Amino acid sequence: MAKRSRSRRASKRAPGSRSAPYSTRICNLVPSKGTETDWTLTNAVSSGAITAAAALPASVDLRAAWWTVGDQGATGSCVGRASAEGVTRYHMVQASTIAKNVQLSPRFTWMGSKETDAFVARPQTFIEEAGTQLKAAMDILRKYGAALMTQLPFNISTLMYGGRRERVLRELRAA
Repeated sequence: MAKRSRSRRASKRAPGSRSAPYSTRICNLVPSKGTETDWTLTNAVSSGAITAAAALPASVDLRAAWWTVGDQGATGSCVGRASAEGVTRYHMVQASTIAKNVQLSPRFTWMGSKETDAFVARPQTFIEEAGTQLKAAMDILRKYGAALMTQLPFNISTLMYGGRRERVLRELRAA
């Protein structure tokens, strides 16, 4: 299994933030496997799906007044946030398939990708700290679509299985 990224540890809060201190943040994006079989830019151009790549601009700012950045709290949901609330929501709003005020559920994408990713040595779907692969999250969105935040809210009344992964797994084995 790939090594888990370590959280940035600091005692400060984000500037201007009332959210959890940095010390409770978890950054555990796990490297995707099988990327050698992914479609490349060359494949897309040669198939006619896109035209040759244009020159990249010096900078791009995708921030918009309607955009808000969610708070993952003390969970490992960065993959769900980036894929559902980041990439997918942005493109759906740009394509006018959802309104700007409609949010997608990072929890749906994050938990679904943990259920289907390449790491099957230990069950981790409902462990709040567990990470997953971005490729697995994009597969969930491509195959099943996205759930709305109103259908599966990110903030639930309690964390599923909080705490250290190893402790949770020991407790499950002992039960």
